[in-house]
Amino acid sequence: AEPCMDVLREIGVTHVLFHGSAYPTPAETLMNLPEVRLVKRLEDDYVFAVPPRPAVQSPIRPFDDSLIPRTGWRVSASVALPQTTITLDGNPQTAWATQREQSPGEWFAVDLGREWPVAAVRLSFGPCANQLPRDFDLDVSTDGRAWSVVTTNDIRLSFYAHVYRTALHSPRDAFGDIRFPPAPCRYIRIRLTDSAYSDWAIAEINAFTPVPRQTRIRP
Repeated sequence: AEPCMDVLREIGVTHVLFHGSAYPTPAETLMNLPEVRLVKRLEDDYVFAVPPRPAVQSPIRPFDDSLIPRTGWRVSASVALPQTTITLDGNPQTAWATQREQSPGEWFAVDLGREWPVAAVRLSFGPCANQLPRDFDLDVSTDGRAWSVVTTNDIRLSFYAHVYRTALHSPRDAFGDIRFPPAPCRYIRIRLTDSAYSDWAIAEINAFTPVPRQTRIRP
């Protein structure tokens, strides 16, 4: 419940209506969260106030990075291998999907062809915004053998919020940016850390490299 509330706060939701007859357990769970306030109860319906998320000073600079060319990229995955190249076809309406429940250890990886300083990875979901990786880490590597985790809980939270905001604005073109302090890498891997009943999908994958300050175009 708490991660869900974090995402709701991140996208600016102030109130939540739960139909207790249909979802009794979530309603009871919310009532036990100290930061959530029950505003009104109408028989089996509950209205909760969601407090704003405290401001956090981010170590990551404003998004002004440059798209890395995808020429020479290679993609691979632990499942549904024949579909992986769909994520590089430039069409956000086609998607690689696992077509099975999410399981810890499943992964999707990209070989950028050479080493780059990478500051963000964009996952596009097209019309598949309900097929997100529910819990994951993003790993980077320079040699494909030694991996470093670059995601934190706040980074994942910002990613989910970004996906939901874009889905609300354009339901068939949802995407989210996983932004992190720049790290040198040639290989990028999205790795599941928990299970979920739904499958997960990726329509397009892109990566961004920091732009040197002297080359940034000023308005």
